[in-house]
Amino acid sequence: MPDFSLDCALAGKGMSTVKGNDILPNYKVSDLSKIDDKALNVSEIRGQLGAYVKGNKVDNISIATGSIIVNGKTEYVLAVSGKSWKGNAPTSVNINGVNYKVIVEDSQSIRNYPSSATQTNLNHAEHKLMSYAKDNYAGQKVDIKVSVENTSKIKPSMCNGCNGSGVKFAEEMGKMPIYICIKEQQEKGHD
Repeated sequence: MPDFSLDCALAGKGMSTVKGNDILPNYKVSDLSKIDDKALNVSEIRGQLGAYVKGNKVDNISIATGSIIVNGKTEYVLAVSGKSWKGNAPTSVNINGVNYKVIVEDSQSIRNYPSSATQTNLNHAEHKLMSYAKDNYAGQKVDIKVSVENTSKIKPSMCNGCNGSGVKFAEEMGKMPIYICIKEQQEKGHD
């Protein structure tokens, strides 16, 4: 199992520094360079999504991919931020030979947290995937990996709200391992 560690901010705790499994032993966060499954490489998948998203524009949307392994079988999932997925686009797509189930709606089964002073993280790509995984796999022996790439120029990783939701998701999934890879934090003044 890789040793993941990255400073991350938790909702409601300001810029608290968290390393490795200081939050929960089953919750690991790392940067995208730690991806060991090419099917989760959101940077490579982004360019393949134009036909499926509104306006065919992939530059201004956040993307999350995930693998959910149960009983040796892997399900790949994909989500984009907000309502970016075209209404007539398929909810199952094949990209680079990998079949992805597209999670279009956020079931809200994972708690929402503020992502700014005026909004929550409802409908963020990674939040959709966490809600889907909880809805369909809670109580099962499962291994979950999520990769996230958002387009924020200020905070290119998960927002504070999704960091908080990630911790809540890991708590609610019990001892099942949750690995999240995010675009490395690049804001000034952040170690």
